Amino acid sequence: MDASYLPDYYAILSAAVTPSPMGLYLDAADIKDDGNGVYLTDDFYAKNGDKYALAGHIEKGAWNTDNTYPYSGMYTIEKWNPSDKSCTMVLNPEYKGDYRGHKPSIQKVIYKKVVPSTQLEDLKSGGIDVLNEITGGDETNEALKLVKDQPDKFIATHYARAGYGKLQFRADFGPVQFPAVRQAVTYCMDRAKFAKDFTGGYGGVVDGPYYSGAWMYKEAVNDGMMLNAYATSVDTAVKLLEEDGWVYDKDGNAYTSGVRYKKIPANEMDERDVTFQSKDGTYKTTKVGDDYLMPLVLNWYGTTNNPVSDLLMTGFLENPLLKQAGFEIQNTIGDFNPMLDELYQAPVTGSYGGIPMYTCFNLATGFYPQYNMDMVWTIDPAEYEDYTNYFCKDSADAYWLK
Repeated sequence: MDASYLPDYYAILSAAVTPSPMGLYLDAADIKDDGNGVYLTDDFYAKNGDKYALAGHIEKGAWNTDNTYPYSGMYTIEKWNPSDKSCTMVLNPEYKGDYRGHKPSIQKVIYKKVVPSTQLEDLKSGGIDVLNEITGGDETNEALKLVKDQPDKFIATHYARAGYGKLQFRADFGPVQFPAVRQAVTYCMDRAKFAKDFTGGYGGVVDGPYYSGAWMYKEAVNDGMMLNAYATSVDTAVKLLEEDGWVYDKDGNAYTSGVRYKKIPANEMDERDVTFQSKDGTYKTTKVGDDYLMPLVLNWYGTTNNPVSDLLMTGFLENPLLKQAGFEIQNTIGDFNPMLDELYQAPVTGSYGGIPMYTCFNLATGFYPQYNMDMVWTIDPAEYEDYTNYFCKDSADAYWLK
């Protein structure tokens, strides 16, 4: 770790590495350091004709580790069943135990994919023995009823989720690149009701990138942390939009009703902004003199068989406060992988439509023990352009220069 990063609360965790045997990749080649930098010896780059001599060795050794080499963990994979998507794991005789020397005692563990619609039936029938991470009010109530009705067979453990569901913005193009737009959306949504409807009262709302069980959140609350809870107010939303310049109609006249537009100088627009339009093509960005008029349109991509998508249909897509504020919301409901392609604006799974369109996605996030926002937010333009970090180019309240 570079000394400039010290002191760092997570230094030991950040420095953790998982070693791999050199022979998997190098065979007889070696790594050298003669004082002028680390390098691989020439035999690593040796060729047979137009192919690297070690290519076959690397492919054979590095890509078949699942069933070729011993594991160091608690369990090894015994078999995979593609029909029911289950993985059978058995105790690993090579496992040395944790730092106390403790080893697991369950001989066999079957890890199986379940779907929300049938997960409790699987549990009742014995198809699965443990069902974790139940969310949603209906599912939770059904599970707790099962425990209440058959206490001799089932037990429940309650714990706070280290994460949350969210309506995520791709905030580097279109209207959502402007903080006032994102804030106005939040003011028009009843987040507390949404959370209660989804969780059945077993969850709540957070007002930032944290979860309520985090130690740093508890410390911050004790220290008097105050966050904007965005109490529902269409008047506040309208005020924010007007102050941000969303004061025109599609012809550039003063806004009176319908969909708002914002006048943006041409030198502040990129190609995705110039071509931005509603999903159905009704509302388009148009050039007026040296400026562009951008419509206050949010194209949302939701996923199928998802209760959050169902709630967003009324809480977001058909939200009367958003209409009243001057928004137009349009949507697509589809599978998860195509949604990711639209989020990344790249054919990661081969499903990208080719034209940047969607700026809103219903997703979820989880937190790791290393809660370090240094690698999440950035004011570095190069990282912003490369999608290394979140697509936000908002004015910072404060920042530190190294």
